Amino acid sequence: FLNLITDFMPLNLSKFNETSRQTYGSATHPHRVALIRRLMLQFFEGLAHVHSKGITHRDIKPDNVLISQ
Repeated sequence: FLNLITDFMPLNLSKFNETSRQTYGSATHPHRVALIRRLMLQFFEGLAHVHSKGITHRDIKPDNVLISQ
């Protein structure tokens, strides 16, 4: 197994979802939707890159997706 140690990031996808819901009020607010689209695009591009190198992530969940803002 390979374990990675990264810099501390105070925000993950779960916390982001909670705070953005409180900030924008509606789940369909245009700014919230645009931000989520950008985050998901970056997430899937990163995941595709990792997979192209023959690496799989065994525990993808919102708590493990770190966000720097």
